[in-house]
Amino acid sequence: MRRAVLAIVLAACGGDGKSGGAPLAEQCADLCMTTEMCSGSPNTECETKCQTQYAHIRDEFFDAFVACFVNQCTKTQEMCATEAYPAAPRRPIDDTYLNSCLARRNACSAAFSDDYCGSQLFDEAAVMTAMTCLEKPCAEISMCLRTAFN
Repeated sequence: MRRAVLAIVLAACGGDGKSGGAPLAEQCADLCMTTEMCSGSPNTECETKCQTQYAHIRDEFFDAFVACFVNQCTKTQEMCATEAYPAAPRRPIDDTYLNSCLARRNACSAAFSDDYCGSQLFDEAAVMTAMTCLEKPCAEISMCLRTAFN
């Protein structure tokens, strides 16, 4: 599940500076510049996708990820995500959500992926939104969780 959460985080190119870091737009600009520098390929949608994708990521994780990744081409995004992971320790809300999510998934005969049961890297508002998704009919939960975490 941890790998799945990291995959969600790496899907675009997080935090919004609320914890004292740089604003999300600035961090995304730095990430996109580094990605372009290392790949040699510009991506005109990178900053917009980044700001959308990482709006709900915990600041502690995203600040550590950005510090690891920007202005270098040695470490991959996955390496930096793995290094940044300890900056966002599990919270009681993560355990509550995990237990509720797995129980609901079981009751719904695995109608949605357990990848969405990991919340450790997401801010509390996103986790609370995801909790409300678990109250929906089984067929609606997957889309609701995708929306809550993106």
